[in-house]
Amino acid sequence: MIFMELCGRRAGHAHSWPSPRRPFPAKTARCYASWFVRGQLPKLAWDDPKMADFLVRRQPVILSDGCPLCSELVHRWSFEYLASAFGSFDRLPVHFVPSTGEAFTRHYGGGIAEGGIHPMSFRAFSEAVSARCRQGDDTSLDFYLQTPLLWQNEGDPPDALLQELPISDQLREDLMYRIAHKWLLGLLAQGGLGRFQILQFWAGHGCGHSPCHYDDYDNFLCQLSGCKRVLIFSPQDSFRLCPYPYIHPMHRHSMADLKQPNLARHPTLAQAHGLEAILQPGDVLWLPQGWWHVVQQLGPNVPNMSLSFWCGSRTTFGETALEGQLRPAGSVVVGEETHHAESLLQTGKEESVFGDDNGAALRFLQASRWLERLATQWFGGVHAGKFIHAIATRADAAWPSDSQAYRNAQRFRKELGRLASWLDGSVCTVEVLLRLMIRDGRLFPGLARTIEGSLVSADRGDFSL
Repeated sequence: MIFMELCGRRAGHAHSWPSPRRPFPAKTARCYASWFVRGQLPKLAWDDPKMADFLVRRQPVILSDGCPLCSELVHRWSFEYLASAFGSFDRLPVHFVPSTGEAFTRHYGGGIAEGGIHPMSFRAFSEAVSARCRQGDDTSLDFYLQTPLLWQNEGDPPDALLQELPISDQLREDLMYRIAHKWLLGLLAQGGLGRFQILQFWAGHGCGHSPCHYDDYDNFLCQLSGCKRVLIFSPQDSFRLCPYPYIHPMHRHSMADLKQPNLARHPTLAQAHGLEAILQPGDVLWLPQGWWHVVQQLGPNVPNMSLSFWCGSRTTFGETALEGQLRPAGSVVVGEETHHAESLLQTGKEESVFGDDNGAALRFLQASRWLERLATQWFGGVHAGKFIHAIATRADAAWPSDSQAYRNAQRFRKELGRLASWLDGSVCTVEVLLRLMIRDGRLFPGLARTIEGSLVSADRGDFSL
């Protein structure tokens, strides 16, 4: 029996496997408010020489007109074909969420999201999808298979053999000889993007979406079957989208609901505007690291498959990647350049400190993660946000000079001095960074949902009970 009875329907709880019943309604409307869209994502012929400019400037673009990367797989792969090609391997992670519009979040239960992850063979997944499409009601589920097929481990030398799932010779032949690896390597070299890291496979049935998030790798997303709608925000919108705190499992996701935006809770969402596109079979989306995106499957009951070629050097925002780039510097006394910083803050133009430089915006995001990690190490997750809030609002000025809290503040300012040198050498820049980090109560009193109970996480390789 493919499904087990669904238990615990309360929102935010991980579930076991259910049984579908009646047909479900089409869900092709946008999974986000239409006013987020300010234009269409550029599209080029796959051999257009202007692609080099998009690589160097690290700006997304769609390659179409028969892009060779996965063109041989577009007409070759089907659910029936892959059921045979994957064979008896039955540990493919299949995410399931209620068909009421829940997102595939990669983390389920714990008060975060409703759903879970179940190990299956591809044939069992295909049968589950088929049953879901024939029958269903408002208690049925949407499914999304997400699994790496090939990868290199962190720290492996460039010539190390790729790791792979226990797959059949048939599928291995497809992955090695029916993908234009040489073409991809040429693009990586042309853009100075580093090396290939992970080949990720996505399969669904035209329902559901991934919430707004950014990735740690550069991505070439190849659409194989069905269509996807994407909405992409530049790194300059990072703080407007209100990312979860560093300590949270969903730290690369936005805390905001883009389908029903709450501007009272997240007022800066009104200033976030992205580019939209529909990916057709054979299209390849170049999506640089750190660009926020929402991905929505289109066309219920239609097999929807994609491959992500994750490439380049992984930037672990807020962790050790930044540490080696920082140099000793003097303490920063927040408030030294108050007039300029306050003028930006009072006019709502904090992000103007980036200019039009997406690289600068990414450095701000990385610096904010590093500071949150540092405060968490020093004070624990419960107190880190409150401490950063106190420094940013200058509340520490009233702390006794002989107190431990005051000494911690002085120590923290030394780290701010190191960040100032790394960003642009400006104390004003650091002050704006701190205000961006705490804006709208993000860190204190805090906007993230508290994790309650057990959590099923795809990042840890968890499966639902």
